[in-house]
Amino acid sequence: MPLIADGHYVDDTWERVGGEAPLPLDGDVLVDFARLKEHGAPNREGRLGVQLANNMDITELTPWLDQLDLVALEFPSFNDGRAFSQAQTLRHTMGFKGEIRATGKPMADQGPFLIRCGFTSFEASGRQPLEVWQQAIASVQRVYQAGYARGAGEPRK
Repeated sequence: MPLIADGHYVDDTWERVGGEAPLPLDGDVLVDFARLKEHGAPNREGRLGVQLANNMDITELTPWLDQLDLVALEFPSFNDGRAFSQAQTLRHTMGFKGEIRATGKPMADQGPFLIRCGFTSFEASGRQPLEVWQQAIASVQRVYQAGYARGAGEPRK
Protein backbone atom coordinates (compact mmCIF):
# COMPACT_ATOMS: atom_id res chain seq x y z
CA MET A 1 0.00 0.00 0.00
CA PRO A 2 1.53 3.37 -0.96
CA LEU A 3 2.57 5.63 1.90
CA ILE A 4 2.22 9.40 1.54
CA ALA A 5 4.13 11.89 3.70
CA ASP A 6 4.89 15.55 3.02
CA GLY A 7 2.81 15.35 -0.16
CA HIS A 8 4.92 12.59 -1.77
CA TYR A 9 5.12 8.83 -1.88
CA VAL A 10 7.74 7.61 0.58
CA ASP A 11 9.25 4.24 1.42
CA ASP A 12 7.72 2.55 4.43
CA THR A 13 10.61 1.49 6.69
CA TRP A 14 8.33 -0.02 9.32
CA GLU A 15 7.96 -3.80 9.60
CA ARG A 16 4.59 -4.91 10.93
CA VAL A 17 5.02 -7.70 13.46
CA GLY A 18 1.74 -9.35 14.32
CA GLY A 19 0.69 -11.28 17.38
CA GLU A 20 3.48 -13.07 19.18
CA ALA A 21 5.81 -13.32 16.16
CA PRO A 22 9.43 -12.74 17.14
CA LEU A 23 10.72 -9.20 16.74
CA PRO A 24 13.73 -8.59 14.52
CA LEU A 25 16.87 -7.53 16.39
CA ASP A 26 16.96 -4.15 14.71
CA GLY A 27 14.98 -1.91 12.38
CA ASP A 28 11.68 -0.13 12.79
CA VAL A 29 8.83 -2.33 14.05
CA LEU A 30 5.10 -1.70 14.29
CA VAL A 31 3.27 -3.86 16.84
CA ASP A 32 -0.35 -3.94 17.91
CA PHE A 33 -1.43 -2.36 21.16
CA ALA A 34 -2.25 -5.70 22.83
CA ARG A 35 1.38 -6.78 22.46
CA LEU A 36 2.71 -3.45 23.76
CA LYS A 37 0.34 -3.58 26.72
CA GLU A 38 1.25 -7.15 27.63
CA HIS A 39 5.04 -7.06 27.06
CA GLY A 40 5.92 -3.36 27.25
CA ALA A 41 8.41 -1.67 24.96
CA PRO A 42 11.02 -4.16 23.78
CA ASN A 43 14.70 -3.55 24.50
CA ARG A 44 16.17 -3.63 20.98
CA GLU A 45 17.79 -1.50 18.32
CA GLY A 46 15.44 0.48 16.11
CA ARG A 47 12.32 2.55 16.45
CA LEU A 48 9.02 1.36 17.92
CA GLY A 49 5.54 2.02 16.62
CA VAL A 50 2.11 0.84 17.69
CA GLN A 51 -1.10 0.16 15.77
CA LEU A 52 -4.17 1.25 17.71
CA ALA A 53 -7.76 0.35 16.84
CA ASN A 54 -10.08 3.32 16.53
CA ASN A 55 -12.28 2.13 19.38
CA MET A 56 -9.43 2.25 21.91
CA ASP A 57 -8.90 5.02 24.44
CA ILE A 58 -5.82 6.86 23.16
CA THR A 59 -4.81 7.83 26.70
CA GLU A 60 -3.96 4.16 27.34
CA LEU A 61 -0.72 4.89 25.41
CA THR A 62 0.46 7.31 28.10
CA PRO A 63 2.93 4.92 29.84
CA TRP A 64 4.77 4.29 26.55
CA LEU A 65 4.40 7.64 24.80
CA ASP A 66 8.02 8.69 25.25
CA GLN A 67 9.20 5.36 23.78
CA LEU A 68 7.06 5.50 20.61
CA ASP A 69 8.10 6.99 17.29
CA LEU A 70 4.93 6.07 15.38
CA VAL A 71 1.28 5.66 16.26
CA ALA A 72 -0.84 4.19 13.46
CA LEU A 73 -4.56 4.91 13.75
CA GLU A 74 -7.20 3.04 11.80
CA PHE A 75 -9.92 4.27 9.47
CA PRO A 76 -11.88 1.05 8.81
CA SER A 77 -14.37 2.90 6.58
CA PHE A 78 -14.91 6.34 5.11
CA ASN A 79 -17.71 7.20 7.52
CA ASP A 80 -15.88 6.16 10.72
CA GLY A 81 -13.93 9.18 11.94
CA ARG A 82 -12.99 8.15 15.47
CA ALA A 83 -9.30 8.22 14.53
CA PHE A 84 -9.60 11.99 13.95
CA SER A 85 -10.40 12.41 17.65
CA GLN A 86 -7.63 10.01 18.67
CA ALA A 87 -5.05 11.95 16.62
CA GLN A 88 -6.28 15.30 17.93
CA THR A 89 -5.95 14.10 21.52
CA LEU A 90 -2.61 12.39 20.92
CA ARG A 91 -1.03 15.38 19.21
CA HIS A 92 -2.61 18.42 20.83
CA THR A 93 -3.53 17.23 24.31
CA MET A 94 -0.93 14.56 25.04
CA GLY A 95 1.87 16.34 23.15
CA PHE A 96 3.05 13.39 21.02
CA LYS A 97 5.81 14.59 18.66
CA GLY A 98 6.29 11.45 16.54
CA GLU A 99 4.63 10.25 13.35
CA ILE A 100 0.87 9.70 13.37
CA ARG A 101 -0.20 7.52 10.45
CA ALA A 102 -3.68 7.05 9.00
CA THR A 103 -4.22 3.39 8.08
CA GLY A 104 -7.13 1.44 6.67
CA LYS A 105 -9.23 3.45 4.26
CA PRO A 106 -8.37 7.14 4.56
CA MET A 107 -9.57 9.16 1.57
CA ALA A 108 -7.87 12.09 -0.14
CA ASP A 109 -10.73 14.48 0.59
CA GLN A 110 -10.07 13.87 4.29
CA GLY A 111 -6.43 14.95 3.83
CA PRO A 112 -6.67 18.55 5.04
CA PHE A 113 -8.59 17.45 8.14
CA LEU A 114 -6.16 14.60 8.82
CA ILE A 115 -3.28 17.08 8.79
CA ARG A 116 -5.11 19.54 11.03
CA CYS A 117 -5.72 16.78 13.58
CA GLY A 118 -2.02 15.88 13.65
CA PHE A 119 -1.55 13.08 11.11
CA THR A 120 1.78 13.16 9.28
CA SER A 121 1.43 10.19 6.92
CA PHE A 122 -1.33 8.31 5.13
CA GLU A 123 -1.55 4.79 3.77
CA ALA A 124 -3.28 5.31 0.44
CA SER A 125 -5.27 2.32 -0.68
CA GLY A 126 -4.27 2.95 -4.29
CA ARG A 127 -7.76 3.99 -5.36
CA GLN A 128 -6.75 7.64 -5.45
CA PRO A 129 -3.49 8.69 -7.13
CA LEU A 130 -0.95 10.94 -5.42
CA GLU A 131 -2.09 13.96 -7.45
CA VAL A 132 -5.60 13.69 -5.98
CA TRP A 133 -4.12 13.67 -2.45
CA GLN A 134 -1.90 16.66 -3.25
CA GLN A 135 -4.83 18.67 -4.66
CA ALA A 136 -7.08 17.82 -1.72
CA ILE A 137 -4.45 18.77 0.85
CA ALA A 138 -3.72 22.08 -0.91
CA SER A 139 -7.42 22.91 -1.31
CA VAL A 140 -7.98 24.19 2.23
CA GLN A 141 -6.15 27.47 2.71
CA ARG A 142 -8.25 29.11 5.43
CA VAL A 143 -9.67 27.72 8.61
CA TYR A 144 -12.29 29.27 10.83
CA GLN A 145 -12.01 27.26 14.03
CA ALA A 146 -10.05 29.19 16.64
CA GLY A 147 -7.22 27.38 18.35
CA TYR A 148 -6.34 24.85 15.68
CA ALA A 149 -2.81 24.70 14.25
CA ARG A 150 -2.44 24.57 10.47
CA GLY A 151 0.63 22.32 10.36
CA ALA A 152 0.77 18.73 11.49
CA GLY A 153 2.64 18.32 14.70
CA GLU A 154 2.16 21.92 15.85
CA PRO A 155 0.58 21.95 19.29
CA ARG A 156 -2.64 23.85 19.68
CA LYS A 157 -2.12 27.36 21.01
